[in-house]
Amino acid sequence: MKRLKITFLAVCLSLTAYSDENNYKIRWGIGLLSEEIQLQKDDYKLNAGASSISGISSNATHTIMSSLSFFRLLPKGQILGTVCDLLLDRPIDSATVKVKRQRSEDRIQMTDGNGKYIFDKHRLIFGTYTLTVTRKGYYPATRTIKLRGTTTKNIALCPLKRNIPANIWKMWSPPATPETSTTINGNTIIVGSNLGGINNIGDLEIRCYRWDANADDDPLYGKYRRPPLIRTGESYWLKSYGAEANLLVGEVVNSTTQTITLSSGWNQIANPFNFMVSKSDILIGTQPLTSDLWGWTDTEYLSSEAILPWKGYFLYANEACELTVPPVPCDDSSVSVSILNDNYLWSIKLSASSGIYSDRENLIGIAKDGKGNTSPEPPTPHVDNYVRLVISNSYAQEIRSQMADSNEWDISVVSTTGEPTTLSWSDVSAIPEEYGVYLIDGDNVIDMRKSQQSTINSQQLKIKVAKGGGLINERLEITEVISYPNPTSGEVTFRSTLLTGGADLKVKIYNIVGQVVKETGLISD
Repeated sequence: MKRLKITFLAVCLSLTAYSDENNYKIRWGIGLLSEEIQLQKDDYKLNAGASSISGISSNATHTIMSSLSFFRLLPKGQILGTVCDLLLDRPIDSATVKVKRQRSEDRIQMTDGNGKYIFDKHRLIFGTYTLTVTRKGYYPATRTIKLRGTTTKNIALCPLKRNIPANIWKMWSPPATPETSTTINGNTIIVGSNLGGINNIGDLEIRCYRWDANADDDPLYGKYRRPPLIRTGESYWLKSYGAEANLLVGEVVNSTTQTITLSSGWNQIANPFNFMVSKSDILIGTQPLTSDLWGWTDTEYLSSEAILPWKGYFLYANEACELTVPPVPCDDSSVSVSILNDNYLWSIKLSASSGIYSDRENLIGIAKDGKGNTSPEPPTPHVDNYVRLVISNSYAQEIRSQMADSNEWDISVVSTTGEPTTLSWSDVSAIPEEYGVYLIDGDNVIDMRKSQQSTINSQQLKIKVAKGGGLINERLEITEVISYPNPTSGEVTFRSTLLTGGADLKVKIYNIVGQVVKETGLISD
């Protein structure tokens, strides 16, 4: 029997309309899907239920026609993204990325030198996929993806170990349940339940402390105590003396919702999982968590939008309660949150710095909606050097509900670096012009509208925002209020909020090259 070569195919349909597998209606095979996706050949895979289709032979003198029993379009898409190190935020090459759809074979890609991977649309149809990423030295990560067109999924992998540099305090936590014993392999420590206080390991000395809200204040250690156990969901101050320590934990990874018990006051908490969790997914009691999560960056506290494995955070609770952390991964690399709020009528952001250390996330201001806000300052970090700025004795933020003619905030700045300390500020221009804004540093008065920072001389400062004579009550010496004469009339006008309540003046007149040509005596009121 002679075989004929098929040179052309045709399909005969008895349907007036058909749909794709997601029930998008397409009449006669042309037009738009309900989600405005243009029907194109490369975006769909033909799935026919009959084995016979029309054909015309190369020397065709006749045509054989038959109808399909059904006709469906399977829309195709692609999955792409980047794999990165969760702690270092840098790409990971040679990671294995596997996608699988129910009743289909695994598809595997490797990340390139920039940590990127892609599964092109010629191989994947719309549906739900399981994506698994593995790499030596990291915990594996699994995510569920609903493929619709081009889907981007970035994955952040948590390392199996964390290095603690020598002679530096780190806020640390285990991302998995620790082993039951401490095993030493050179300078590698598998953290176990008996790590606490001081552990002498040859030349390596490990110290570990944790804040205990229920402890009595100690003159030297405050409420810091040596923990009897190391647990997930709790964080610790850890320091390795003499050499770097490589910290490992057990392989028992939490996969169900975790509950962390909070005491009234400050709590040193941690992420109980080996992936990042967004603050928006965490509950305190039965309500969404809105309080600040303060993480230590080695030089300062910063408020965080998410909790990361291996790290630690301070959280303030008004009363004893429970924190509920669900196993919901967040792969967004943006974990910092601005402390500014749209409901503030105005606010001044304050920062104190000395050397490499700083305390930047501090606010004073007035609320637009009449609802003030205070955010407690986290406890003094258990580190050797730090800078700490505190508002009104205990706050990192103090936003008041009402604006008075005279407003005053007490500011305390403590530095242990032994270097000069600089106070910086921003956003003063939002304050109404009729108010003077001044920093009172001992006998020095700094106009905060004319500069943005000052090297401070004392630990106790005041910031005053007030109209006219209500600004300064005590006797202060103000220097260098400069004015220039009107070129036509010769009149000179001195403008200062401080003068409206009465003052003693001494006037100096300079020539064009800056020489004093006349000086008055003291002029009262």
